[in-house]
Amino acid sequence: MNILVVDDQQNICHLLEMVIKEMGHTVITAHDGIEAIEKVSQVKPELMFMDIRMPRLGGIEALEKVKEISKKTNVVMMSAYFSEEVIGEVRQKGAYFCLAKPFDMEVIKTIIQELQEKEKEVAEERERERDYLFYRLLDANFNRAREGLRVVEETTRFILNNFELTNRLKNLRHELSRLQEEMPGGYKDQLKSRQAYTDVGADFPSEAKDTRRDYLHLVTANFKRIQEALRVIEEYIKLSGPAAKIKQMRFAVYSLEQEAVNYLEEFLVKINIRPEMAAEKYLGSSNTANLLPVKRNIDYSLCVIVDHRFANGKSPLEIARAAISGGASIIQLREKKFTVRQLIKVGKEIARLTAEAGVTFIINDRADVALAVGADGVHLGQEDLKIDVARQILGPEKIIGVSTHNLEHALEAQLQGADYIGVGPLFENHSKDNGSMPVGLELVKQIAEEVRIPKMAIGGIKAHHVQEVIKAGADGIAVIKAALNTPDITASTAALRVELEKVYLNSLSSKKYKNSITFQQPVANQ
Repeated sequence: MNILVVDDQQNICHLLEMVIKEMGHTVITAHDGIEAIEKVSQVKPELMFMDIRMPRLGGIEALEKVKEISKKTNVVMMSAYFSEEVIGEVRQKGAYFCLAKPFDMEVIKTIIQELQEKEKEVAEERERERDYLFYRLLDANFNRAREGLRVVEETTRFILNNFELTNRLKNLRHELSRLQEEMPGGYKDQLKSRQAYTDVGADFPSEAKDTRRDYLHLVTANFKRIQEALRVIEEYIKLSGPAAKIKQMRFAVYSLEQEAVNYLEEFLVKINIRPEMAAEKYLGSSNTANLLPVKRNIDYSLCVIVDHRFANGKSPLEIARAAISGGASIIQLREKKFTVRQLIKVGKEIARLTAEAGVTFIINDRADVALAVGADGVHLGQEDLKIDVARQILGPEKIIGVSTHNLEHALEAQLQGADYIGVGPLFENHSKDNGSMPVGLELVKQIAEEVRIPKMAIGGIKAHHVQEVIKAGADGIAVIKAALNTPDITASTAALRVELEKVYLNSLSSKKYKNSITFQQPVANQ
């Protein structure tokens, strides 16, 4: 404990210093009120012995300043001239104790020991409160995960009649209960902390939670519920130790989700519960597996769209190189005024650059150009090629993204086999000629609840928007002006990357952000 002794009499300071040091505490001394205030500002001591009568600034005046600077500092006022009036005044100003001079050193020891005991009790009470809140959170999320697993398990058992999936889900549910016993507090202490009737989140209105369109919607919603609950448990367990087992379980759930959804989509088409999912509508085939994206590992966190019109005279290649240096994970070439030959020439240059950097490269609108230059995929607008046509041109391995402006667009894109969607424009945006009205963050939240494939928000996004956009449910952002229309593209891209890191810190790698709820294999930093 740090203890400050303030007295203009050197012998008293020395005497107190000896006793306090013998008790194993650190002593700081001052000889007037002004010096005492300076020391409090520097050290913030837990305890302070201060004489009332001192030169320059008296103890009572100093007491007021001390309590303003450090509320946690307990101040013992000392004087040989205490009156009831003075005692009342210093008590009112926040003194912990009034000590009359001359004093017995045993009294000093008692004050220090009592304060230590008091601080220990406060610390223990805080720890009990922290444990209680921690256990309550664990209890709620274990319940949420277990309930979600049971819903999915019952679906695979009674609807799909799939023994293998049902057995894996059942084992996972039992493993979750076993893991709960290994967690801090175990099941019993977590149960004691439960407050179902006073939970402020119990009555949150949510139309999306009250309705389920079909089996697929029900299963997807419950998988998300399981994954979110496991993620919460995993992150909070990290406060007290490793969380590897919960992390492994979360990855197992990702794999199970993919398999269960595949089975359900095929099943629903067969029994015609969702006839709009039938493959004939899109591909002229009854093979529903073609509707699903190929598994691939793409970092959708930060897409910089290359359009030299907004880049103060820089060439597309210069833009791409600078954006990659700043941390872009995807480069999208969007040069609306270029001829096909120009697009192919520039596209080949950027394709080489992105391949060397390990960055994904997308061509805007033109599937034929994407194929010609060896890009990783194409991004389509609502008026461009249909996804099935683009897929026939590009084959199953290329990425196809689609611009969406409402929930219907997003669900349709997912249904047709898009690998990701762009959602926007979110905010006021002058980068496009058509000047679409902003859709706002509410649409991102709505789509995040309904759509499984990665979602990149776009439209007027600046660095100060990034955190709220990702928290709303976007898996990443796509930008033009925020990165290009600046003196230093690398710096502006890096600023966006920093904002992304703030959101993903402690949950995703600071170097690569891998979407965790897509048709992808889980990655190490997920």
